[in-house]
Amino acid sequence: MILEGMALTIEVALLSLLISVILGLFGAIAKLSKSRIARSAATVYTTLIRGIPDLVLMTIIFYGGQIIVNNIGDSLGWDYIDISPFVAGTLTIGFIFGAYMTETFRGGILAVSSGEIEAALAFGMSGWKVFFRITLPLMVRHALPGFGNNWMVLAKTTALVSVIGLHDMVYNAGVAGGATRQPFTFFLVVALMFLCITGLSDLGLRWANRRFSVGVRKIWIMDYNVIINNLPLYLNGLLVTIQLVVIALVSGFGLAVPLALMAVSKISILRYSAKAYIYFFRGTPLLVQMFLLYYGMGQFEAIRESVLWILFKEAYWSAIIAFALNTAGYTAEILRGAIEQTPFGEIEAANASGMSKSTLYRRIILPGSFRRALPAYGNEVIFMLHGSALAGVITIVDLFGAAKIVNSRYFVPFESFITAGFFYLCCTFCIIWFFKWVEKHWYVHLRPRTS
Repeated sequence: MILEGMALTIEVALLSLLISVILGLFGAIAKLSKSRIARSAATVYTTLIRGIPDLVLMTIIFYGGQIIVNNIGDSLGWDYIDISPFVAGTLTIGFIFGAYMTETFRGGILAVSSGEIEAALAFGMSGWKVFFRITLPLMVRHALPGFGNNWMVLAKTTALVSVIGLHDMVYNAGVAGGATRQPFTFFLVVALMFLCITGLSDLGLRWANRRFSVGVRKIWIMDYNVIINNLPLYLNGLLVTIQLVVIALVSGFGLAVPLALMAVSKISILRYSAKAYIYFFRGTPLLVQMFLLYYGMGQFEAIRESVLWILFKEAYWSAIIAFALNTAGYTAEILRGAIEQTPFGEIEAANASGMSKSTLYRRIILPGSFRRALPAYGNEVIFMLHGSALAGVITIVDLFGAAKIVNSRYFVPFESFITAGFFYLCCTFCIIWFFKWVEKHWYVHLRPRTS
């Protein structure tokens, strides 16, 4: 019973599609016509039909159309005319989707290049030949995505014909479900059948899209072969990036701790020296700092003749020094704020227990400051990872440098830089996970006790 209904549903869908395509072509031609009457008629048709729900239109045409036809038949002396639900459903769906096809085909025609039409006319083609040989084939290519959507909706709209008594598969499923008291099972089968129709339609539309897009260059399709072939280069760049970031963070943190202690010192020269350092490295761009070291140090003869030139003449070490000095400034400011937020009661308790100044810092102030600074320092680590991309600017083949090389070889900016961005994203997720793990252990005393 349901298979018979499925065959009827497919018949309704295909006939409705044929009617809608014919109406859509005439409607599109009318809307693009120079005739004001044709344009107005087509506009009224598409506006009214698209403005009323399909089910309402179907019942109007099925019941109201039958009355109109029989009234006309009575005046002409005809016998009573019974419009079958099949004819009414097919004509109604075709009439409804003719309005949608009109707009789809109109957009496809407007997308045809005027230069191609002018070339055909200059070649001596008549207006009809231009339409059938140039405009129509190109219109199909442009209208195919919208046509596919219209067909998918039309195929599902055929379910509404069951409302007017047509024995399609929805109607038969309702009858079978009522008889067996298993409506869910039968309607689920109907849903699966519609999915099969959709799947077959999608395959057909993909074939048509390939057929009508022959010779058309696609706009940016990711070339995965470029990524796969250059994966070793990206992995080497990832290793260099990790080296730069880890060395810079460890060195910068080692420098930041004494800077933070100097910044909270009561000795003015130490405090202002640390704050000047922090002010400079937080107030100037990392790129400028790196250029000052890599390009600027070579300006001074004393540097070139000293042992330091071994470091500054190499882009790798210049980048590490710049990164370490930069992150030291930011980390020192984070630690300075955390040290100043140490509860005074903890310091008093440590002093009361007889701790020395060094023991107080080593056991009370610094451990607590590191714990309080952890979320903010997590941000600084991520900033440092992102800032490390600047190393690629001074010839270092890190992740960004590898992406530049791939782009220069194949001119594939999306593939090359999106791949680099993916690796940076993975590194960021690892950093976030690591800091969450550290916080879980360092903040264990703040979690509520479980009974």
